[in-house]
Amino acid sequence: MRRRLQMKKWAPRVLLAMVLVGASAFLLKGDVWTFWTWWLLAFLMGMVAMPVTGRLFAGFEDKGWMFSKVLAVAVTGLLTWLLVSVKILPFTAAACIGVCVVCAAGCGVLFHFQLKKGIDCLPAGKGNLVFWEEVLFFVFFLMWTYFAGFRPQAYGTEKFMDYGFMEAMMRSTTLPARDLWYSEGHINYYYGGQYFAVFLTKLSHTKVELTYNLMRTFVAAFAFVLPFSLVRQMSVDRLKGSLTGKKRCLPAVAGIIAGLSV
Repeated sequence: MRRRLQMKKWAPRVLLAMVLVGASAFLLKGDVWTFWTWWLLAFLMGMVAMPVTGRLFAGFEDKGWMFSKVLAVAVTGLLTWLLVSVKILPFTAAACIGVCVVCAAGCGVLFHFQLKKGIDCLPAGKGNLVFWEEVLFFVFFLMWTYFAGFRPQAYGTEKFMDYGFMEAMMRSTTLPARDLWYSEGHINYYYGGQYFAVFLTKLSHTKVELTYNLMRTFVAAFAFVLPFSLVRQMSVDRLKGSLTGKKRCLPAVAGIIAGLSV
């Protein structure tokens, strides 16, 4: 009986997940593999970083689940950039993966000690909340990626320069990379955003021609889910004790409004 109840509970979620996977395959066609790779990469990196994020966001019901993705990319990306810039490592896919593996091992050791001390860094009992946050992230990531496909050209404003910086770093094993206009010099303009895009491109073994737009839509998806998570938790803290009946949906509504506003 208990097993049957669990199946009934999870069946709608599994069905929704299958619908989202099918919808993404239908909308993105051949490009969907890169989309799935980036979503899965963010999921895994965020999950591995939870021993750190869970402590930083201890007051959150989801322990900062969505913020963990950003933290993982930021820390591993910055560490890789530092090691490459001081010429300890080459800027290759292997180096990017190696840094991530070392950081993951560190998080594993930290998690081991947290378990021993009884420190809870995972959103235990909040699987439903984590599931719906992942659904929101996937939906908005998919929506913006689909829209970007109608005009993927690097044309207008600084798009050509952004694409050029990414291609220059993709070819380079050192940082800063060679200037795309002046072969005897190096990029002498701030390139942090483009660097992180290339870091994820090398990490996922994909191509700039796809990830140039994917990074833009990746950031746009976070621009919804991070305010959602933050404002939802603020609403829960503010309305604690009065979230009964129909009021239970107020934090979620507040979070959605915040995400849409950003």
